[in-house]
Amino acid sequence: MYLSRVKIDFLNRKIKDLNYVNGYHKWVEGSFKEEFGKERSRKLWRIDRLNGESYLLLVSQNPPNLMELEKYGVKDSAQSKNYDAFLNSIKNNNPLSAHSGDALALPAWPGM
Repeated sequence: MYLSRVKIDFLNRKIKDLNYVNGYHKWVEGSFKEEFGKERSRKLWRIDRLNGESYLLLVSQNPPNLMELEKYGVKDSAQSKNYDAFLNSIKNNNPLSAHSGDALALPAWPGM
């Protein structure tokens, strides 16, 4: 699984394409053009605020095309991290249990 993000560029003239939810869905799906004409994988996405900035956050089975992910994003702000190790640590250590004293480390993002 991959966790990806891109800072949304609200100064981009094309941002008006995103004035409805389907616009965001099209943006996400457009970042996985290798799936066009094939069975599409499921993706989870949301818009969130991080450090005072708006980001598109995305969870997917495969990494997105970062250039396509930046279509409405700030240039060079798209990032993708494999977070299978984190997910496996949840399965193995069960950190949500009251008896687990192990701390989990999320994949590090530059600047956070």
